[in-house]
Amino acid sequence: MSMTESFRTGMIWGLMLTVITITLSYFLPYEMVIELFAFAMVLIGSVYFGFAFKEDSRKIKIIELVSASGFVLTGILGLWINPWLIVAGLFMHGIWDLLHHNGKYLTKIPAWYIPLCVIYDWMAGGYLTYFLLSN
Repeated sequence: MSMTESFRTGMIWGLMLTVITITLSYFLPYEMVIELFAFAMVLIGSVYFGFAFKEDSRKIKIIELVSASGFVLTGILGLWINPWLIVAGLFMHGIWDLLHHNGKYLTKIPAWYIPLCVIYDWMAGGYLTYFLLSN
């Protein structure tokens, strides 16, 4: 698959997953919407545990494991303390994904994963912002 096709595939999947998450949230009470987005944040962060363990470099493993732990913790604390932490975590995770864009800085991520995750993170973060301000 070419880089353009990978990018397009990631964008489409990112949009689809966001639409599914937002649609599901319309049928849930307030507390469960927060739980849904907290779960998504934990899941998003957890993916990087797998990426970390495929690397040979100890330094990169540590960076990825610490960041993954931070994103997982952000989801949990967002559920327990303040849902705005989930919003912050989603936007920060989108930036984290962009740092992986060319594979030069951290672990190599599949080309399709980065646009998928950036689109999901920022659209979900935008929607959760709207949801929190509206409720």
